[in-house]
Amino acid sequence: MSIYETFKKSFWGPTIAWKRLFTKPVTIKVPKVYREAAERYRGFHVNDWELCTGCSTCSKICPTDAIKMVPVDIEVEPGKKAQRPAIDYGRCTFCGMCVDICTTGSLKMTREYIHISDDPNTFFFLPDEAGIHHQEIPLGYQRDEASELLDLERVEMEELPASERVNSFIEYVKGYSKEQAIAEAARCVDCELCVDVCPANMDIPRYIESAFRDNTKEGVEWIYKTNPLPGVCGRVCTHKCETVCSIGHRGEPVAIRWLKRYIMDQESVKDIIKNAKENVVKKGTGKIAIIGAGPSGLSAAYYLSLMGYKVTIFEAKELPGGVMRYGIPRYRLPDEALDKDIGVIKALGIEIKCNSTVGKDITLDELKEKYDAVFLGTGFTLGRSTKVPGTDHKDVLMALPLLEKIRDYLRDPGKSEKPHVPDSLIVIGGGNVAMDVARSIARLQRMEGKKVNVKVT
Repeated sequence: MSIYETFKKSFWGPTIAWKRLFTKPVTIKVPKVYREAAERYRGFHVNDWELCTGCSTCSKICPTDAIKMVPVDIEVEPGKKAQRPAIDYGRCTFCGMCVDICTTGSLKMTREYIHISDDPNTFFFLPDEAGIHHQEIPLGYQRDEASELLDLERVEMEELPASERVNSFIEYVKGYSKEQAIAEAARCVDCELCVDVCPANMDIPRYIESAFRDNTKEGVEWIYKTNPLPGVCGRVCTHKCETVCSIGHRGEPVAIRWLKRYIMDQESVKDIIKNAKENVVKKGTGKIAIIGAGPSGLSAAYYLSLMGYKVTIFEAKELPGGVMRYGIPRYRLPDEALDKDIGVIKALGIEIKCNSTVGKDITLDELKEKYDAVFLGTGFTLGRSTKVPGTDHKDVLMALPLLEKIRDYLRDPGKSEKPHVPDSLIVIGGGNVAMDVARSIARLQRMEGKKVNVKVT
């Protein structure tokens, strides 16, 4: 073959393929027959929707951005989101990290690895328990101890031992150190399920992130957006957020309450006040009266003040705080923590008039005349009787009045009447108030040299 012919063939040769440019390609499909794979084969995913919380940790960790959380039409209970992970198998590398980090263990991988379709949309799949082909396929790769990505054990909170705490009303929870707080904050996966059940709708992941980065000033800013009593809540809130924490499904939930307390304990009142004043928007121009300096009254005063209103609180008792001051025992909520929160609120220009009983020292009609609006936040400070025969006996006591008497006496023994400390006590009930009474009397019995004799029914 001449050089010319060789050149001609090599130059025009590629154009021969053009005649097949518009010809439909011939595809020979592999038969859809399951072929046994290794026990830890990483095939298509399955997801138990009942177990899945929609936390999105799988989506966040995916190195190829193959997982998207998509809304699904299902009813969910508090602590779950109506969304489930959808997987783009054009991107997925089958690394298994989504399975490793799944907080509930709902997401798994099967040994199914064949999927043939002319429709590219079928490769973007919303896995459920039935799998991609709705066939029963054995499970493949699953997480083990070596591949666990979550820290399932919380940092233990240091407390006074029972042998010491029973002898006094000193706060028995010591609080986290910086190192402990950072380690505990690192356990959060930022799923935001906690936000949905928080009564104050606090942006919990944001202030936990601040604690992790050792930026407590920023943490205070996040906290005060939705909670003007964080020092109190960091000690005695019901922490419903922790009941839905994603980490809690397979381990111990993140200590959200203790992290809130840690952040607040690190910052001075002066710095917190400075932050609070920066949030004043000054839109309102009226005067508002609030009856009761308990948690609701103080909270209302805080937010109304940020809106620019002039707020005056009328409180019947000697000190503000309501049940926080007169109900919750000092070993759980010391006055210093409460005073710190109230100090921030007062610094916004809010006036608190104690020893001012509405209906006695000033009437409701007078308040309506002097103020543009009146907020009632009187709370529930009276005891609740079982109304069984004998409850009118002098030795049958209501819980809240008893706790108030104990708090007053411990605050100022020389001024307040000493509560009677019985040799034995039976507490009817098993909630927080009942346990507060039982533990308070037990402490008083020990402080007087008596044997602890308290029974809770």
